[in-house]
Amino acid sequence: MQTYSIRKEGIKEITNKNLLRSIPIMILALAGGILIGMRNTGNAEAEVNVWPYLIPLMVITLGIGLYRGLKKQEQLLATYRINITDDMISREQSNTPTISLYFNDVVEMSKLSGGSIIIKGKKPEDLITIPQQIENYDLLEKTLHNIKPISQSGQLPFLQRYGLVLAILNMALMVVVYRVENKWIVGLAGLVFTAVMIWSYLTIQRSKDIDNKTRKGLRLSILVIAAVLIYVIFKLTGLVDVPTQG
Repeated sequence: MQTYSIRKEGIKEITNKNLLRSIPIMILALAGGILIGMRNTGNAEAEVNVWPYLIPLMVITLGIGLYRGLKKQEQLLATYRINITDDMISREQSNTPTISLYFNDVVEMSKLSGGSIIIKGKKPEDLITIPQQIENYDLLEKTLHNIKPISQSGQLPFLQRYGLVLAILNMALMVVVYRVENKWIVGLAGLVFTAVMIWSYLTIQRSKDIDNKTRKGLRLSILVIAAVLIYVIFKLTGLVDVPTQG
């Protein structure tokens, strides 16, 4: 059996890239929280007094969460393994569902522009992503190519490609729900937000690339969906008294 792991310096490369991707989302979350909070206080003088303290607290909280998330990712990447036997390819990672594909079950192998290799099975969740930072990359690529030719037109799954776009969309929809007064717009924004959140949640729950602890933690998103839906219902039925702008 051939076994490949990620190079030690490669782990740092991956986490640094993910850090750069996470910063815009963190900024959006901070901006969205401020916009929603400013709407709900309804007291300009109170906002002036509270925000100089609240904003740094939010930044620190988000920063700690980001730091802990990256550290956990480093630990998971250190346990990442690709195993190739006479008839099977498997991806193992601590606290994460193992993906095992018989050669006959491999539908496609493709390479991304950055060098990562994608192996697709018959089911959507049977997808192995091999980072370019894997050790003995050239040997592994040759071995995989002998199993099935590797095309040069690979693409990441939709959620990974457009994760930032969806994050921006969801934050914008939440701001619309809490700030806009037009009931038709609020209702439509709440509907789209719920649909996107539910689809994202189910997609992540089916994914075998997400560790079990993170998957369980994402159940909190159900509370977010419920909170937004309840607010939309209250707003549409007049149970929430929203002050007019200006």
